[in-house]
Amino acid sequence: MLNIRYLEKNTDEYRSQILRKGNNYYVAPEILENKAFNEKSDLFSLGCCIFYMVTTTFPYKKIEYRKGKYTYEIDLSILEKLKEE
Repeated sequence: MLNIRYLEKNTDEYRSQILRKGNNYYVAPEILENKAFNEKSDLFSLGCCIFYMVTTTFPYKKIEYRKGKYTYEIDLSILEKLKEE
């Protein structure tokens, strides 16, 4: 018999460990804010990858972790420069 509660508990623990790894410059804001996320968060991350490939800059100006919380600034000024060209 399959113990679903055991799997749910372990999956949540595993998921929280994974979310804290990797490059934060590709992660969706809701993940940085520890909010609920879905497949739209994955699309945001894909968008960050494409944004970087096109502009060679990240959409986040800075990301900091202080007192158990992430703060971030998004800088899309590069898009204005691309429009002018």
